[in-house]
Amino acid sequence: MFKHIIKYNFLELIKIFFFELIHIGRNFNFNYIKSNNSKYFDHVPTPYYYLYKIYSDIKSYKKKVYFLDLGCGTGRVINFFFNKGFSNIIGIEQSKKIYQLCLNQIISNKIKLLNVDILNYKIPKNIGIIFLYNPGPLKLIRKLINKLVKGNHKNIKIIYVKPVFLSSFKDNFEIVKKDCDKKFRGYVILRLKK
Repeated sequence: MFKHIIKYNFLELIKIFFFELIHIGRNFNFNYIKSNNSKYFDHVPTPYYYLYKIYSDIKSYKKKVYFLDLGCGTGRVINFFFNKGFSNIIGIEQSKKIYQLCLNQIISNKIKLLNVDILNYKIPKNIGIIFLYNPGPLKLIRKLINKLVKGNHKNIKIIYVKPVFLSSFKDNFEIVKKDCDKKFRGYVILRLKK
């Protein structure tokens, strides 16, 4: 867990800590879980600081599109965006253990939650936003990109937090917004090239 915290600079840590404090007592959810599956990375929740920044970028979509969190973990992101007015939310989690934790922490039965591998999930055409927090190794990201391109998901926006494999998207996706540094602290918003 400590290895994930030390990656932020001091000013970012202060901002992250402040936003985490704001949420204590309000559906606060911080569950770090080590992955037993080499196909996926450890479960580390997206800092609330980034969720607020992302929300300011996508809030105009909340009534119009479905929001899909691929690798939703214990539900921090889907709960946050549900509280912000997104009503069409789907969370996908491959780990049975983490999925069970998420079921216990989900704040509304209107949020659809599925225990399935993201590569086996058929992404519906009406998905408008896909949220990724660096879900796994490069091989998984490449397969996901291929799936999105072949599925012809032209109107989606991908929010990619901690985008360590951002270069893999360059052939098929364009950057709409980039709010991350050279150490991939932050996020990007992408869309399929036309």
